[in-house]
Amino acid sequence: MPPSRLPDHLLAPWASLPRRAVLAHRRLGPPALHATTRPAAWCLWLLALSVMRAQGRVLAHGSATLTLGGPCTPWPRRIATLGVGALAVAAAMTAMTLPGAAAIAAHTVLPMPFWLLYLLAFAPTAVLATEALRMIWHARRALPAARALRALRADGSTWWEAATLVVDEHEPLSAGRLVGAALAHADSHRIGIAAIPATPAVQRAYQRRGFRPWPGDPRILYRAAAG
Repeated sequence: MPPSRLPDHLLAPWASLPRRAVLAHRRLGPPALHATTRPAAWCLWLLALSVMRAQGRVLAHGSATLTLGGPCTPWPRRIATLGVGALAVAAAMTAMTLPGAAAIAAHTVLPMPFWLLYLLAFAPTAVLATEALRMIWHARRALPAARALRALRADGSTWWEAATLVVDEHEPLSAGRLVGAALAHADSHRIGIAAIPATPAVQRAYQRRGFRPWPGDPRILYRAAAG
């Protein structure tokens, strides 16, 4: 098996992505602006996980979910990624235009002020855009990992990034088993792993697996391939 391809039995089932998106939003954030905007945040997490799953970069065991950055995406998966992205964009556009269409249809039956009509028409777009910008801003914490990976790859070695690791608090052992399986694959292909833990619990989980602080930035943990 080429190093760019992860074991099929570790890949997250497609049907499990919605609940993993809900869990990732709850555990990693950022918190939704309001209870009414929470579905938009869930949809954005689902979109991100779906695109990465199409690339073969979402691993799972039990409730634990691990996303990886760095593996090369084979052409068949690149085509699948484009398809998933196109479907997601189409679904988002449909979801954003339906309330506007409904408001216009209602306006023909029950006239309403134009300001209310515009509010109903554009509120979904504003909510989705706001939550997306908040997620992008929240993701800026991952930028130092990119700099560390460039430095670690300078000698020609292969390094991946453990981008996110999330697990239900009632199943903590799932995370350890998933990380162990991912590291076994990485070791067998001489691949190092770097990560920026999102929580102290995740940091401790990585450290138990042999990760140590990167000298250039103690927030970053790294582990060279064993053997």
